[in-house]
Amino acid sequence: MERKKQKQAPTFEKQYQEELYYAGKQFYKTLFIIVVLAIILYLTHFLSKGFTVLFAFIGIIMLMATLTYSIGHFVRYLIFKAKGK
Repeated sequence: MERKKQKQAPTFEKQYQEELYYAGKQFYKTLFIIVVLAIILYLTHFLSKGFTVLFAFIGIIMLMATLTYSIGHFVRYLIFKAKGK
């Protein structure tokens, strides 16, 4: 059997390009979490209110963590862009 080639990490000339890349990646993760959370909440509201509240709480925590990373990378992008690094 052939081994799969490992993905090469992207390389960037400037540090602000790297921060923008990771900010975008986190933003797409945020959108994915929102869509999955909406589907889960829609399905669980038929089962019980307790499950809906539980999944809503877990989803909000995950969403806040992902948004924090996304905003952090974007702020770093703005800082490095201003410095020209």
